[in-house]
Amino acid sequence: MSISIQEVVLEGVYAGPDSQERIVREIVNGKVVYEVRVANSEDSWAPGHALANTPSIEIFAAACTGVTSKPKRYARHDTV
Repeated sequence: MSISIQEVVLEGVYAGPDSQERIVREIVNGKVVYEVRVANSEDSWAPGHALANTPSIEIFAAACTGVTSKPKRYARHDTV
């Protein structure tokens, strides 16, 4: 099950496919720059995609299966 695009926020952590966690680092012009790691680990975050292939917020949200955490104070995605 995917998440709503309204759930996608800067520094939010999301469950992804194959026991993956994704953290949003930037949202620019409707594109999501994120990093990944194995879920429930202390591993370092690694790039989640090629910069030339940054997914839209809709594609990012569709690929996520849940919200793991959000910062207490967060910025919502841009509307551009």
